[in-house]
Amino acid sequence: MHHSDDQALEERSEQLADRYLDGVRATSIRWVGNQRKRWGSCNPGTGQIRISDRLRPVPSWVLDAVLVHELAHLVEASHSRRFRALTSRYPRMAEADTFLHGYTIGLEAADRVPSWNQESCSDEDSCDEAAFEQPDDSSLPAGFEPGRLFDPSGLETGQPGGFMR
Repeated sequence: MHHSDDQALEERSEQLADRYLDGVRATSIRWVGNQRKRWGSCNPGTGQIRISDRLRPVPSWVLDAVLVHELAHLVEASHSRRFRALTSRYPRMAEADTFLHGYTIGLEAADRVPSWNQESCSDEDSCDEAAFEQPDDSSLPAGFEPGRLFDPSGLETGQPGGFMR
């Protein structure tokens, strides 16, 4: 994949910045393994951008959307109207939001081990759907907004619906 190392990530961010954000530059940009609840982060004061390594396998256009989102924070720190106007310059932002929403659900599902209700099912009995504990849908964003990259935690950022900073 073209985004396999930090150098490739930096080169791609520069191409995107030139195309969509008037050439803004991060002082550093790199993959990190410690962001489990967000896709990326930006420190506008230092110009540093960090991208979660959970995004390594995603399609390039999805990674591009995350990079544009974080680069836009170098121009506008908040998720203001100005920020949304900057990120909307990337034509596939809404699609990337949708992809990341589904990808989040897939990652969460992969981490879950089905839990059997022992009282309703034994090895000799046939089991129906009621034997599974259903996942909690409360982690889905209420008021999911295109143009903002979804972060499933929401708790860490304090943003409604768990949107990235």
